[in-house]
Amino acid sequence: MNYSSFRELADQYVETETPSRRPQGNPPLELVKFAFALDFTAKVAGICNHTVSCVMGFGNQYLQDRFTQYQNSG
Repeated sequence: MNYSSFRELADQYVETETPSRRPQGNPPLELVKFAFALDFTAKVAGICNHTVSCVMGFGNQYLQDRFTQYQNSG
């Protein structure tokens, strides 16, 4: 597995798992997607033949690429 394949799988997982309709008052959609990205990373780390640190690195890169608004600025 490389980062490109991880990113494609994560995109599919996040889009598939994110509910299309949510009751009013729930967290913002991007925050829900962020949570599913974390969930995907944890699941892959548990089943992948790569080391956990490698998969977590892919997950970290994915979060930076897709959710820059949540990145710590300092």
